[in-house]
Amino acid sequence: MLGGDPIRAEAVYWVALVLVVAVAVMGTQWGWLWLRDASPPEEFLAAAVWYAAAQAVALIVFVAVGGIGWRSTVEVTLTTETLRLRQGPTALEVPRAALRGLRHLNATMEHRTLRRRADVRRFVAKAHDPLLVLNIAGQPPIVLALPDSERTRFEQALRPLTADSRQPTA
Repeated sequence: MLGGDPIRAEAVYWVALVLVVAVAVMGTQWGWLWLRDASPPEEFLAAAVWYAAAQAVALIVFVAVGGIGWRSTVEVTLTTETLRLRQGPTALEVPRAALRGLRHLNATMEHRTLRRRADVRRFVAKAHDPLLVLNIAGQPPIVLALPDSERTRFEQALRPLTADSRQPTA
């Protein structure tokens, strides 16, 4: 159904999340109406407390599943011949000679520009700012997010490509 398209998968995720929220809100209201009509007056307070506790637990589970999320870490291996990127089941190997450039891009700008392109390969577990954009000969760009110390080591290993001394793009 999704065919490996991450943009479509994200759209399906958000539609499903909105539907779950809508059903939960309606279910809450219908449950309260049922509880009010089905409970005898002397047991109503105890039933209402249990109902509120169940709603609180459901909300915590929903936030944990829908809001926290998790992505596997990005592994970068750079040899004299190749650059290997791996994130979970997704892997990419590029000859080092095919690397044409490296630039910094602010995470907000990446989200507004490159993120919307289906052909861009993204290796981002957590958005460390700035992101690296690798230009590869004959291929779409690769967006790579690395923590500061690892990004610095990676850039030093690719020193001829990072001779540009400009500040990260805002």
